[in-house]
Amino acid sequence: MNNMARGIGVSVEDGGIVIDMHIIVEYGVNINVICDSIVHNVRYQLEHNTGLKVTKVNVVVESVRVKD
Repeated sequence: MNNMARGIGVSVEDGGIVIDMHIIVEYGVNINVICDSIVHNVRYQLEHNTGLKVTKVNVVVESVRVKD
């Protein structure tokens, strides 16, 4: 499995696509803002590029990484 596919799940529910993303964020970032941005961008890109309806985008923060 390549690194880009890890942490992402795609399923179909109620006639729409559900995306599950597991991410790691850097310490000090606003997690709420990052998650909202991911949800908005993933939904827009998928709907715009495929024409399919995105029902839900779930973003799970798995951990917070400290800067080196």
